[in-house]
Amino acid sequence: MVYPASYTTPQIEGLTRNALLKQVGIAAGLMEYGIATSGSNSTIVDTTRYQSTQYSDQEWVGGWARISKDAGGAAAAPEAEQRAITTYAPTTGTFTVNPVFSAAVAASDEFELWRINPRIVLDIIDNCLKQDIYFPCWSFCSEVPDFDMEQSHVTDWTASNVTHTKQTAEPTINGKRYSRVVTTAANGYARSALLNVEPNKRYHVSALVRASAASTTPKLIAYDETNGAEITSRTSVRLFMNRVYIEFTTPVTCYQMSIRRANVENSVTSEWDDVIAFQLGSRSIALPWWVKNKDQVLGIFDYTPDQLADGIWSAEMVGSLTQRFDFQDIAFGRGQLRIFTKHDTIQYPVLIFGVRNETAYDNDNSDIKLVDPNLLIACVNYRVYESLQHITQSAATEVKYDIAEFIRWRQTYELLQRQHMERIEKTIASPGLWSDFSTSDRYGFRW
Repeated sequence: MVYPASYTTPQIEGLTRNALLKQVGIAAGLMEYGIATSGSNSTIVDTTRYQSTQYSDQEWVGGWARISKDAGGAAAAPEAEQRAITTYAPTTGTFTVNPVFSAAVAASDEFELWRINPRIVLDIIDNCLKQDIYFPCWSFCSEVPDFDMEQSHVTDWTASNVTHTKQTAEPTINGKRYSRVVTTAANGYARSALLNVEPNKRYHVSALVRASAASTTPKLIAYDETNGAEITSRTSVRLFMNRVYIEFTTPVTCYQMSIRRANVENSVTSEWDDVIAFQLGSRSIALPWWVKNKDQVLGIFDYTPDQLADGIWSAEMVGSLTQRFDFQDIAFGRGQLRIFTKHDTIQYPVLIFGVRNETAYDNDNSDIKLVDPNLLIACVNYRVYESLQHITQSAATEVKYDIAEFIRWRQTYELLQRQHMERIEKTIASPGLWSDFSTSDRYGFRW
């Protein structure tokens, strides 16, 4: 196997909210942007772009100013703050806002000027990501909260003598995010949420992992929380991603266990993803958090990886289609769904192929969405102009919310969405997929 150790050229197309807002606003004619040359709590000054006697002092009055990027790159205030523009002095390139920003605008801060309230656009972006656009997704099933590391937080993992963070830098492991564990003492670990288990039963635990250097020994541990003792563990020193697995019987007095992702040495780094845990011989397993209805699941597979060594599988998501599962909708409202088998038991990890939505942006500049920019921009502008049909026009902004723009963006979105879904349908129709498939990227296609 050959895996790149690092990248200098990006391999994945990503989009920050800052970049998206610029493209959305310019394409829709609703926003301009600039870089402050100076400022204060109540003013933004841009002598490069907005200082000119050719401009009217009424041009942006009644609009909104929003700081999109802190010049220091630390997301410091007033990044992401928006304020109403009360005056504009084109002779000095100065915009005055009220109420004032929580901190002074600094030179090289990036800002946006909106003809509509940018909060409308921000909310629509979140709705488009969460409701309107679906992406192909390969995922395991697991009983561990945040098993796929796709949440931006680390709330479901407790750190002990480690610095535990989520990462998006390339090379990725699987999906958009993965977990990084940096020890501050030997055998430090990140611990999963506690899992209630049955004593004297067989369980499977596995995880994708890679060591950052030859001197690093990542360790996967099944830990008996009832009695405070390690049940079993497995190490791997491979520098490429691989799946470490352990299967064991819980002690006769064990009623709770956890999964610990550790490093044997101090001051070393390991990276993890897709932590699987389930009871061998059980009849049901939880579907991933993003499955809200069964129509999102297009195929269920038994995992059949290559064996690299004792207790170590290859990282590729490979499997064979199975028809033995039914959906079990026992959750209240839109709670987590499960699949179950009536006439068999689960003896291997389970994979699914489906379509999922993205999550809302966490911030303007560090959260990256792996989306088709043209599709998302068309969707946002379509929804923005749809919304503007119901908003009273402000004379100060001098914007005509044309029904023709709504129709244009709706048609563009529907065309791109149709092309996007055709790609998914071609994947589903592939004869090889439904017998065996192989992919290592839940956000894209690999043939």
